[in-house]
Amino acid sequence: MRRFALLTLPALLLLFSGCEDQPDPLEPTPVTAAGKGDKPGKPGGGGGDPSDPPATLRFTSIETSMHPLAGAFTCAVDDPTGVGHGPVYCWGVNSHYSLGLGGKKKGGELEPTRPVELNGEALHFSEVHLGNQFACAIEDRDGNGRGPIYCWGWNDYDQLGADIPGDQSSPTPIDSEVDEFFALDLGYMEACALAYVGGEVGPMYCWGGPRGTAVPTEVAGDLNFQAVTASWGTICGIDTYGQAWCWELGADPVAVDPSITFTQLAVDGPVHCGLDTSGTILCWGERELNGEIVWSAASPTALALGDGPAAGETHFTSVTPGFCATGASGQAYCWGGNFFGQVGDGSVAASGLEWVEMPSAVGTPGLFSSISEKHDHTCGIAADGFAYCWGANGSGQLGDGTKVASPWPVRVAGQ
Repeated sequence: MRRFALLTLPALLLLFSGCEDQPDPLEPTPVTAAGKGDKPGKPGGGGGDPSDPPATLRFTSIETSMHPLAGAFTCAVDDPTGVGHGPVYCWGVNSHYSLGLGGKKKGGELEPTRPVELNGEALHFSEVHLGNQFACAIEDRDGNGRGPIYCWGWNDYDQLGADIPGDQSSPTPIDSEVDEFFALDLGYMEACALAYVGGEVGPMYCWGGPRGTAVPTEVAGDLNFQAVTASWGTICGIDTYGQAWCWELGADPVAVDPSITFTQLAVDGPVHCGLDTSGTILCWGERELNGEIVWSAASPTALALGDGPAAGETHFTSVTPGFCATGASGQAYCWGGNFFGQVGDGSVAASGLEWVEMPSAVGTPGLFSSISEKHDHTCGIAADGFAYCWGANGSGQLGDGTKVASPWPVRVAGQ
């Protein structure tokens, strides 16, 4: 597998973060004992014995935050009865109230302890999404996956969508006349959501960020979208015909390749990836090496799979920013930055500027129904029903009760 140095804005932020997560540059060696703490960047970090009987929490979706490392956190929807919605638990750093626990601002949680609450009540959400030290979620009152949006955490750039001053320690409803949203995603300091109007999927609304608005504002173009993804001020969406559109926050949508019908999209700064109707991973954009472009594709191009396990997949069923994808077999694969082992195959990059070019199989348990990876740590819901995380852990964002980074999946505590 070839590896390239990558010099991007996220990488520069990583290098100057001064976080304790910087790994030992030596090649890690696997361990089999669960719960064994090792040096950052090496296997270990706990997570409990997978043979333990199920506990109270049963997460059905999980989301990781964006940069910086010093503000990393994770949130997940707990759905113990299988109704499709439930309370949200967050863990990791809490410096801007990003955990939504009310009251205290500093410190954080090393594992799930208590749900996000409003006036002492744990709201039920169908999905939750994270940006840089802020979160938003769709409240599901009727069990149909739709409802109003609440946000909490950092608010210096109006990313909470309520035109109110200061950070918010508890869920705050966005300021919108739309009663129901069915999809949502957050970038670094911006958010976008898809409205459900008149019994049909409706327009996209965005807010926050240096070039955005203080309250949700409809995206220009008279387009109706069925999917949305956001990252570092770039927004992409799939309209109701399967056409992909991408644009910078505050600008007008620009069509991608009208000959391609997309089912999913994932944007990570200057690189965009998606799935077409055949389950092929297509990527476009560019990567830089010390100011020199080492990979570029002006239009969607099939991602090289190499000669590893990914090459044997008949098609892929999901793709997520960061990047990760799930094959038809259920096996998860990740590529991209790997300074903290966030690719999940047991390896750790020797430099924060290195880039894993081709998808690599995630280690045990390997089979996942969903994955989330936006920057330096990755989490997913495995086929065994448990949530696992891997990568950086200096803020306790892996949720295993430690601050030990792990290049292998470790089970989130409390399950």
